Amino acid sequence: MNIGTKQLIEITGISAVVLSLIFVAWELRQSNRIAIATAETDLRSANRELISLVADNSILAAVIVKARDTSVQMNSTEQEIFKSYARASFNILSQANAAFENGLLTTYSLDIYRNRITRDLDIDPALINHFAQTVRDFDLHLSNTELWNYLVDELRSRGLEF
Repeated sequence: MNIGTKQLIEITGISAVVLSLIFVAWELRQSNRIAIATAETDLRSANRELISLVADNSILAAVIVKARDTSVQMNSTEQEIFKSYARASFNILSQANAAFENGLLTTYSLDIYRNRITRDLDIDPALINHFAQTVRDFDLHLSNTELWNYLVDELRSRGLEF
């Protein structure tokens, strides 16, 4: 069987197109992996910054300790400091939710944030009211996203209704 010049050029052209498509697919996959790694790194950095903020700020640390004791009343300044901490914590959860919903956070990492919600609500009962108010303010109980559904379920398990 003799292959003519025209057929050889067609085979070469088709091969080049196929190889180009394979390369583009590989590039897209690589780009997606980089985006996921970047999102997860950014979230870990935000967590680390919040932890460092608490560790480096004795006033904030004292307010958090005070907030954990439900028998102690915080003054208005302490309440504002705690609200800022609660907002920062909630913003990290919001970032995680957005990253997961956009395919930039793995299920494994999402589970870490689910566990964080449970742990934070167990350790810092004052967060319950702050998170519940945020859920109400933004109608998150009506959303259909993994992390917000989990948060709402956790809050409901603690006797709150929306």
